[in-house]
Amino acid sequence: MLWMLTPGAGVLFAAFALSLVLAGLAWRRSAQPQWRFFPLLMLAVAGWCLVSGLEASFVPFAWRILWAKLEYLGSGSAATLLLLFAARYSGHDRWLRGTRQLFLWALPAVGVGLAGTNELHHIVWTGFSPGPVGTNFLIYHHGPGYSAIVGWIYAYLFCACGLLVKSALRPAAGRRRQVAMILLAAAFPLTAGVLYSLGYSVVPGLNLVPMSFVLTAVIFLLELVGGWV
Repeated sequence: MLWMLTPGAGVLFAAFALSLVLAGLAWRRSAQPQWRFFPLLMLAVAGWCLVSGLEASFVPFAWRILWAKLEYLGSGSAATLLLLFAARYSGHDRWLRGTRQLFLWALPAVGVGLAGTNELHHIVWTGFSPGPVGTNFLIYHHGPGYSAIVGWIYAYLFCACGLLVKSALRPAAGRRRQVAMILLAAAFPLTAGVLYSLGYSVVPGLNLVPMSFVLTAVIFLLELVGGWV
């Protein structure tokens, strides 16, 4: 058997579809400078959910490792685009232009490179264990490279949240409710990431972070896109 549709994979595929819808709706707003990175952010989230769903549904070990490596492309791109979106949305994007923006993209590129060559150094994953019977999950034993990758991703996320908070605290800011909802949406993957890194999960081996973007996408859809249609 090459692959099997598990409940976890089904949720991830649903998140993939919802993120694509949100990206399409956001594209209508992308002519405004502050929204330029938002459709790209949703496409990165969609790609992350797609490869995570494939990793959860493919049975052969080699295929699951391949999809797991590609997940680092999605998570790194999503974190970077969220920071760029927050900087542009809050009007603090001057310091993220030119070579500084290239530096931002260099960190996720290094993460993808480390995951892609893990067989040579084993600093991202030191080993793998099978998950519970019937789940088709792998339990990844993380090395120091994983901690470094997670560290810079959280640095990007917290910087993005800080920029949005600063924007919301401006006097007479008419977007405070909107920014508050964005922060609420960002809280789901932040919390899920902490739980996964600490080894807490509903099912051992289940990465809650891509699934958390289902809730994130729904909040974005209701709060940001609902008024555009």
